[in-house]
Amino acid sequence: MEKTNVHIVPHTHWDREWRYPIWKNRSLLVDFMDNLLAILKEKPTYSQFLLDGQSVVIEDYLEVRPEKRAEIEKYISEGRITCGPWYTLPDLYPLDGECLVRNLLKGYRVAAEFGKVMKIAYTSFGWGQTAQFPQIYAGFGIDFCITAKRVNEEHAPEAEFMWESPDGTKVLTSRLGHEGRAQFFLTTVIPAKYNVENDKNFHIDWKNSGMVYHKANAGEDNVDYFRFSEDNDFYPETIKKNIEKCLDGTSDTTVPSVRFFPAGCDFSGCIEELDKIIEKANEEFEDIEFSHSTIQDYIKEFTQKVDYDKLRTIKGELRDGPSSATSGNALSTRLYIKQANKKAQNLLLYKAEPVNSAVMMMGGEYEKNFLDKAWEYLLKSHAHDSINGVTQDKTARDNVNRIEQATEIADIAFDRGMSALIAKADLSKYSDNDVLLFAYNPLPFPVSQVLKVAVDVPTEEDAWDFTMVDEKGTTMDINKKADDFLESFGYKHDRENSVYQAETPSDKRIALFAHDGFGKAFLSSILDIPYPLFTTHFYMGHTGFTVIEFSGTKDIVPRVVSFSNDSHLYKDGLPTMWNNNYYF
Repeated sequence: MEKTNVHIVPHTHWDREWRYPIWKNRSLLVDFMDNLLAILKEKPTYSQFLLDGQSVVIEDYLEVRPEKRAEIEKYISEGRITCGPWYTLPDLYPLDGECLVRNLLKGYRVAAEFGKVMKIAYTSFGWGQTAQFPQIYAGFGIDFCITAKRVNEEHAPEAEFMWESPDGTKVLTSRLGHEGRAQFFLTTVIPAKYNVENDKNFHIDWKNSGMVYHKANAGEDNVDYFRFSEDNDFYPETIKKNIEKCLDGTSDTTVPSVRFFPAGCDFSGCIEELDKIIEKANEEFEDIEFSHSTIQDYIKEFTQKVDYDKLRTIKGELRDGPSSATSGNALSTRLYIKQANKKAQNLLLYKAEPVNSAVMMMGGEYEKNFLDKAWEYLLKSHAHDSINGVTQDKTARDNVNRIEQATEIADIAFDRGMSALIAKADLSKYSDNDVLLFAYNPLPFPVSQVLKVAVDVPTEEDAWDFTMVDEKGTTMDINKKADDFLESFGYKHDRENSVYQAETPSDKRIALFAHDGFGKAFLSSILDIPYPLFTTHFYMGHTGFTVIEFSGTKDIVPRVVSFSNDSHLYKDGLPTMWNNNYYF
């Protein structure tokens, strides 16, 4: 009978800010990393620590402990600390898809800067996985994915399967087993360390809890207890029965002789008792070999033994319900954060970067430093708890601030890019008195839409009306649009005398629905009121309607029957914006 190999890999799930705000979390990170480095130095046999598939935690740690950089780089280069491929751990659904690609790209670069990137799609976080991930991962040279959250047994009966994206790209994927990334830690490590079982009666015995710290200030007492003294208690008698639970929890693997036991959970650190647990496990099970391994060694052995032809293919997104366990508990939380993020994304992706790319292609400067800084702020705001606002209020405020920095920097980069672009334009055919308006489309396809703009003219011009001419010399006359529209109903506009002639009188009632800016321009044209005068003296509600009467057949002067009337809203008891009800 083939012996089963169990690969035990210590890890943590490190939320950058979730249960606590950023700096409390940072202090816990410093303690955890200090201890990790000490253990790696003390125990050369401590094979690997899996740093949650992200690299921003290394930057965060070195911000407080910059003197540890050489030590960090040594262990990452040796593979004893693994980081990446992600930069932060984003939620996938409130974000632009391009942001996920940029997150991976930055994660690769940061991890490589520190020594080595883990080319495994370790995505055990978030509230589901998007359907295009196999395609995205393939672009980064990743051929194995762990997606151990929100994938149920009905969707994927076996733990391992081929995950196929809409374009047909496939990646070998594991959903791990029962309780995913935390099973071995909760089921085996906690009982062996504290003699408490992972069940509904889970609790820490006060008299055996060691020295703990807790704020007692009135109003500040609703916080966690923190243990700062350790004991050497160890309960080996708990190990066999609990490892049997872990083996049962991973029994739906397609290769029973190869098991992966990730040893860690949220905010867990190094397991100093791990060697003793492994030693005891090997004593208890003759037909199983337990080892402190690496995630790479597990994947290598698994891929050598798996029968690819027997693997099930799963298509589409992996976001199994119920809704409260997927995005239902997050997408509707603190919507203002997601709205601010959408604005920042659009500005950065679809305005600032395209404009600067165009400038660079014309020999100008690409505002790389500004744009890189904007991306740093934005990607740090995309961590799954942060972007959804499922945090303390202070963290939500911090995240809004990051998004606002990204927005401002992107806007600056856009302005600088537009200035550089305009500076390269040939303006030789225009006079010094012309007021120029540049309309720039940063998208890779033509668009047709109404633009609402504010145009300044020199005070000395005393201009109450103006004409717009495009770069080909063609007059852009909204008056012609309005005149053509009314002429199609039989009314010809005599602009010189500001009257209409009825060529074919009609009693038709015409309804025109127009955007606010276009609507004002259209009305000012019909009524022969200069547009600047119209917009500065007449206020129009978004929901109001204007009625204009054309009576007679010759020298008709349009009569405004009602202007921006919103009585239809009053009638139905609905709120209005301007409370206009003007009759003439």
